[in-house]
Amino acid sequence: MRKVVLSVVALVGFAMPAIAADMPMKAAKVAEPVYVSPWDIAFGTALASDYVLRGISQSDRKAGVSGYVEPRFNINPNLQLYAGIAGYSLWTGFADAEYDIYGGIRPTFGAFAFDFGFTYYKYPGINPLLIPVGESNGDFGEVYAKVAWTVNDWLTLGANGVYSNNFANFGDSYFWVSGTAKATLPWSIFAGQGTYISGEIGYQGYENTLALAFATDTTFWNAGIGFTYKAATLDFRYSDTSLSKAECFAMVGGTNYCGTTGIVKLSFDTTLSAIK
Repeated sequence: MRKVVLSVVALVGFAMPAIAADMPMKAAKVAEPVYVSPWDIAFGTALASDYVLRGISQSDRKAGVSGYVEPRFNINPNLQLYAGIAGYSLWTGFADAEYDIYGGIRPTFGAFAFDFGFTYYKYPGINPLLIPVGESNGDFGEVYAKVAWTVNDWLTLGANGVYSNNFANFGDSYFWVSGTAKATLPWSIFAGQGTYISGEIGYQGYENTLALAFATDTTFWNAGIGFTYKAATLDFRYSDTSLSKAECFAMVGGTNYCGTTGIVKLSFDTTLSAIK
């Protein structure tokens, strides 16, 4: 009897794999691929105690507001197309405001991020006394090239270059070049907050023709410290230029626009993908 029981058990044991093979199996769930849109939009706004561009105040040392919207299209993780518009308030008497319409391409190769593009400056409400005879406005365009080198996880170095053959619609050329450095500090005031120090030194040169006889080649520089939290940045900066008061007056019609100044800027920058 015992041998019969053992035989039955053995028979069942050998038969189970065959029976299991014939039983219908539930297919394992396959996770649906997550679709990531190649489109994105960056946008931001800022309030600054002074709008300084390449060492010269564009807001007569008064507080100014700015903002931008920048649609982006990522061809692949290392190549991005973009276009945008930025606006700045002005108080110098040159114009009511400044609008920058720009676009370009940003390729990335390892630790190097490049940016090549074109900016067109528009000045609504421009003072007609400040533009050349026969011209309708002071709008003009410039091409630019930039590169940022991420040296390591705390240091980034950069270089920038710009050229225009029609500065402020005067019909003459200028260029500027600069070098930048930014270091992320290894401490924070509270969780999620970041701190950095950064600086820039540059040079702007003009074609010395009759139309731009008032323009003086300029060296400019700035340095500061910033505090970040999520989309917000609070930046404290020192800025200066090599222009004398006389050179400043000849270029922009006043002596207050150039020279040593301190700038406090609160800005908010994010993208649609970051807030979804």
